[in-house]
Amino acid sequence: MESQPNNRSEIEKALSKLESSENLYFKLAKEMLQAYEGSIYPLDLLAVGVFNRSLAIQSGFCDLIKSKNFICAAPLVRMQLDSLLRFYASFIVKDPHSFALEVLKGKKIKDLKDNNGNKMNDKYLVDSLSKKLHWVRRVYKETSGYVHLSNKHIYTTIRSSGKNENDFEINIYKSDDKFIPKSLKLEAIYAMIEITKELFRYLYGWVLTKDNPEKLEEMKNMIISNQDEAKERYIFLNLFEHDLDLAKSSILMIKRYKKRDVKHALYRDAVISYARPFSKNYGRIKNHRLDKSIVPSKHKVLHDDLLEFRNQWFAHTDIKAHDPTLVCWPTKSGYTYPIAFKNLFAKPFENKLPEMLALIQEVRNAIIGEEQMIESQWSDSV
Repeated sequence: MESQPNNRSEIEKALSKLESSENLYFKLAKEMLQAYEGSIYPLDLLAVGVFNRSLAIQSGFCDLIKSKNFICAAPLVRMQLDSLLRFYASFIVKDPHSFALEVLKGKKIKDLKDNNGNKMNDKYLVDSLSKKLHWVRRVYKETSGYVHLSNKHIYTTIRSSGKNENDFEINIYKSDDKFIPKSLKLEAIYAMIEITKELFRYLYGWVLTKDNPEKLEEMKNMIISNQDEAKERYIFLNLFEHDLDLAKSSILMIKRYKKRDVKHALYRDAVISYARPFSKNYGRIKNHRLDKSIVPSKHKVLHDDLLEFRNQWFAHTDIKAHDPTLVCWPTKSGYTYPIAFKNLFAKPFENKLPEMLALIQEVRNAIIGEEQMIESQWSDSV
């Protein structure tokens, strides 16, 4: 059998995926506090509150799902969305630091205005973010039903007994195994994953902005001088994210397969997908690529090796990589000229898969940060 067996339940796998992001909270918070020579801005303080609240909510949510207490876990999805909405608000105001100071003084966000003069109540923030993330409005509506006493609390205590359409069971319980369908739990877990992922996007955006004020100024000038170029850049950044996701997916699949030819194909796909954003990519207005400067110094050797491997083995047929040796062999009928060369599948990255995943995540974070820079300078009309 090709793939390795996995006996964990679907819920356990989804929870594991959510819990795997916990280290990112600490890593990103550390990067934020160290950015720009350790300077601390008002938005840093707001972000610290978001980090702490979000991590606590996520941890509590996982514990409650494991203890089969869905009724208490479900409102936490709404609370996590609340953190996303309120930190998102800092990206649509004229001065994020003044906004953060007002919040620190105890001013309610619903009474503060965005850069177009609109009060940022829940409805407005949901409508605004839904233009970028279509699922926000539905998740907000569905999870709000668990915050306030509603029909959701009634339906989770009643189910058909299966005898006839008028027979049903009513149960008062501490464990929800019998009455909460697996699909509902999975929906809540995946909603938490998506919300947390988007929250990280905005936090990454702030870290990159803080540490690269000159980059933000460059973005402002580009958007002012050429909106179409900014739009095209934003589109390419999204495409580059997709390339990195493909590379990550291939690497994760390598661990599941044993056959050499299958693993070779996955290595090839991972290397090509990773290298693609750093190559020349043709746009309608200009060519786009990621600059090597976004690669962390600790991963630069691996980055260079991956691009060289792609260029010499997959994109071109370089003699240096194949290192061929031409041999002249005499035969009864004359001479034959076989060529010996290096085996393509030399497993150069077999022991570097964890670092490759870390590198992909670091580059992806930088892309997300640049996307957020562009978004922060756009009006809702773009």
